[in-house]
Amino acid sequence: MAVVEKDPGVLTEKLVLTRTRAQDLDSVKKLNCWGSGITDVSVIRKMINLEVCSLSGNKISSLEDFSHCPNLQELYIRKNKISDLRHVHWLKKLNRLRVLWLADNSCSTGDNYRMTVLKTLPNLQKLDNVGK
Repeated sequence: MAVVEKDPGVLTEKLVLTRTRAQDLDSVKKLNCWGSGITDVSVIRKMINLEVCSLSGNKISSLEDFSHCPNLQELYIRKNKISDLRHVHWLKKLNRLRVLWLADNSCSTGDNYRMTVLKTLPNLQKLDNVGK
């Protein structure tokens, strides 16, 4: 059953609960909204127990909202619109983050990309499907 939203670019609470079959946002631990045309993920701020998030193939331009997810361990956000590598700093306080897939964003094309991300996020074990 497809869920039609008024603004298809916004990840809404209704869409999250439908996709995860959760009762509320606090109980969401895994979210997969790959390739959904999402631009706004501000609802992520309310998902403090989120551990695994797959939002690849969307139109997300910032990592700021993920800074409110202290339990996040894996973030798959390749093929989005993240243009500035400085956005990685929003993830700096996420001490449990072990896997980040940021490839195929324009911020991942620079010569110092890998070194910069690993230096900023020293707890990462895997960046773009490649181990440290």
